[in-house]
Amino acid sequence: MDIKETRKHLAVLLVCLCLSFMYFLAHYGRENTLSFINQKEDRDLPLIEIPLPPRNPGFEKLKNSQRIVVMGWNVENLFDTEDDPFTEDEEFTPRGKMRWDNAALRSKLYNITDIVRRVNNGLGPDILGICEVENKKILEMLSRHSNIKHLQYKYIYHRDGSDPRGIDVGILSRYPASARWEVAYPGARDMLVAKFDIQGHVLYIFVNHWRSRLGGKTKTQDRRIQAALKCIETINKILAKEPDADIVLLGDFNDNPNDSSIKNYLKAIAYHKRENKKSLLYNLTPSARTEDWVNLTSYFDQIIISYTLLDKKGFSYIPDSFEIISYPFMCDKNGRPLSFDAKDRRGYSDHFPVVAYLKIEE
Repeated sequence: MDIKETRKHLAVLLVCLCLSFMYFLAHYGRENTLSFINQKEDRDLPLIEIPLPPRNPGFEKLKNSQRIVVMGWNVENLFDTEDDPFTEDEEFTPRGKMRWDNAALRSKLYNITDIVRRVNNGLGPDILGICEVENKKILEMLSRHSNIKHLQYKYIYHRDGSDPRGIDVGILSRYPASARWEVAYPGARDMLVAKFDIQGHVLYIFVNHWRSRLGGKTKTQDRRIQAALKCIETINKILAKEPDADIVLLGDFNDNPNDSSIKNYLKAIAYHKRENKKSLLYNLTPSARTEDWVNLTSYFDQIIISYTLLDKKGFSYIPDSFEIISYPFMCDKNGRPLSFDAKDRRGYSDHFPVVAYLKIEE
């Protein structure tokens, strides 16, 4: 074989290698390493078409609304891609166990904001209390995302807490607030207390993320009881100075409405039993109606309101407006929340959002 023939064969081989590499990138471009590809296991996901979101409602509808929509959502592990040397977030980095790269983060942000823009007939919530966000930068990325940028979440409230993993609570809002943070016990996740003045009426929003049940419900319940007592203490201090203050508690309580921390210490009575039992706080969650395809085994994500939201002054809870957001495409085949997976880029969170509507009284 002469030199020209050899060069010809080498050129053909090089073209084949290039085409093979391009094919590899086309099929596996979103994954970082061969080891990650080999680890990939397809999930048994429901085949449900995701409908188009509502059209942009326009600024006038936002500005002229006579109601306030509050929403709580544990968005599950919303980390940036950088390794924070002061927290245990190594899993959520490009080389970590979760292979948390920019593509995964972009998909997670898209999916979360896609749900937010569907709430309230396309207007989104006015105040969004969030659990499990790593830092303020992530909240800024959420608020600026193209899916919800038009919804004008101009105000962000967050501080870095003491959780070892670095997961915090925060608020995105269309309205300004004065914010402070309370801590139930050393090492507890912060409770964010935001005071809003909307059209001359004051509204307090408490964003909670109580101690998880990791380690067992009984062994960890004291921490949730301490969180409940801190809530009550803070509420009583507010009402002592402002007897008509309207207060909303939301978040991930890691206990059900009938568990001791909620029922016996927070003393939150089911809203639908309010005629028979007077209370400082009423829990909207037990009155929730769920869709046929939903199969929840726990109701940790709750909205609890003060009795002052029933007095037709300032803000008033709109009866039967509490809702668990559980669109069919947000559910797995068992009717549970479809958690986000960095491998297939599908899913949202292992929690459903909860929403309540408040009327602004004249």
